[in-house]
Amino acid sequence: NKVLGYKELTLSNGARVILKKTDFKDNEIQFQASAKGGKGLYGKADFSNLQLFEAVIGYSGLGNFSRQELQKALSGKQASMSCGLSSYYQSVGGSCVPKDIETMMQLLYLNFTNVAKDEASYKAMMAQLELGLKNKDLSPESVFGDSLSLTIYGHEARFAPMTLNTLKNVNYDRILQIWKERFANPGQFVYYFVGNFDESSLRPLIEKYIASLPKGKAETWKEVPSYVNGNVVNKFTRKSETPKAIALELWHAPAAYNVENKVLTDAAAQVLSMVYLKNIREDASAAYSVGAGGELQRRGDKAVALIQAYCPMDPNKSDLALKLLAEGMKDNTMKMDADKVQKVKDFMLKQAELSAKNNSYWMDVIDEYISTGVDLHSGYKAAVESLTPAKIAAYLKSLVAAGNHAEVVMTP
Repeated sequence: NKVLGYKELTLSNGARVILKKTDFKDNEIQFQASAKGGKGLYGKADFSNLQLFEAVIGYSGLGNFSRQELQKALSGKQASMSCGLSSYYQSVGGSCVPKDIETMMQLLYLNFTNVAKDEASYKAMMAQLELGLKNKDLSPESVFGDSLSLTIYGHEARFAPMTLNTLKNVNYDRILQIWKERFANPGQFVYYFVGNFDESSLRPLIEKYIASLPKGKAETWKEVPSYVNGNVVNKFTRKSETPKAIALELWHAPAAYNVENKVLTDAAAQVLSMVYLKNIREDASAAYSVGAGGELQRRGDKAVALIQAYCPMDPNKSDLALKLLAEGMKDNTMKMDADKVQKVKDFMLKQAELSAKNNSYWMDVIDEYISTGVDLHSGYKAAVESLTPAKIAAYLKSLVAAGNHAEVVMTP
């Protein structure tokens, strides 16, 4: 692929391997592999198991090694590998230094073929979690976080916060069974290597450790619920030693998955951040800090554009802070400050230069391109250059017009 500068190999078991050699860092090779499937294929009976899936697999052994023995065997080596499960994908990911690439490949092979039960590690991890959850409600921030997840996902049980009850419903054997099901089809995965590798020595390792994995059958995903629609407000009070007031505002709308919408969402949030910082923190002294963030999130075959503002407020000025949060959004759907937009554009173009010298950036770009056919790199700078105050304001207006807004406010 001349445009994104990678090479693709197809193995005898059907696996696709993507190689992008870079010279940004002498001592880094990044790796990931993923296939369609994920948590969405499982129902309510497994919600607790899914919530702890990564942690439990991470605390398990590999092959003939317990977790502790594995850590000893890897001492002195710089190679890591772990399994992950998102709503729509199962994946493995890791990294290594060039001299330890074979060790990373062995870890990869074992993550697909032989995750081993390690009862002692599992019990230690569960005891640690139990302790943390017992004291969780003592932290106002953690109470706010839980209220936030429940509100933005409309109390969808799949995304419920972890509680002591979650731990009671976890079954180690069932988690290993889910791992077996999700990773039974290695030939259906796409494997990515980005970094400073030597292709001639990597290819035999790919043949040995990836081509030898079973082919398995192709799978797809099931759609899972996304953010709650409509206008949702959750305001509550919470006693704590130090009075705390926090607000989070979330606006979201369905959007086409492309470079232009990605740039617009990011730019709109950055401008809002500047507006909020000036109006709420500097001029009104109503918050200790405030910021907005935005992203275009892919969810299966669909995408959602979201912008959120997070504001730890001065408890005595929380009403003023909330008023300014709402006004800042409303004003910027009508008109945007040209100086702020120019600053954001300059910053985004500078960041793009830096990102292009980063292995994880290329990992994401190539993965998106192979998964969706959308090239988020080539047209990026042109999309940033074409931003105008009117264009971003109109985009923000259409996002707000979708009518999906969640507000979560905690006051003392």
